[in-house]
Amino acid sequence: TMIGFDMKSAVPTKPKENVSTSTIKESDYKSVADLFERRPIWTLAALKAHIREPKKRISNILASLAFFYTTGPWRNCFVKFGYDPRQTFQSRYYQMLDYRVRQGAGFKTDVKMKRPSAVNKLVRACAKIDSPDLLENQIEENFQLRRKEAIFNSESIPPFRARQYQLIDIHLPKVQEMLENIPGPLSGTICNERRGWLPPQFLDDTRE
Repeated sequence: TMIGFDMKSAVPTKPKENVSTSTIKESDYKSVADLFERRPIWTLAALKAHIREPKKRISNILASLAFFYTTGPWRNCFVKFGYDPRQTFQSRYYQMLDYRVRQGAGFKTDVKMKRPSAVNKLVRACAKIDSPDLLENQIEENFQLRRKEAIFNSESIPPFRARQYQLIDIHLPKVQEMLENIPGPLSGTICNERRGWLPPQFLDDTRE
């Protein structure tokens, strides 16, 4: 279920009737469902960074567990059915940050949004490996690459010139401290349609 963000519409509470999980292994379904129990909002990249071997039918699994925001503070995120981020101050941790690597003099000004992924190359390489030990090593390398692409820390370099991160996946003490110290909303305060639960300039300060 894909929806645009607004302040009035009710959030979906269940999947569409034509969504079927009959062809999905119970263990595969449970591994993704457990992640949504731990955290109600995910990007696809963040999900895959927490699953050592991504499920082949993950799109079917997601369709049965979550709806997808196409716009707003939680754009490009899968949200657990029935969870309304507009009603929960904690949801600020799951909001999105658009980040672009600054271009210095002599660099092209256009931003490449996609590139051939090293992850995909590893997946193709795995298909050619017969040794169980080598395959296991490739799976682990693949997993670590996905984590580097989805989670930012002090040793990270964004894998693309333009990147989106959920704030919870920016593992910088200063950013997490800023998130923690946002004053709780006063009685009657509502989520902002553009900024969610964040104060003005918060995302700009985070980019800095």
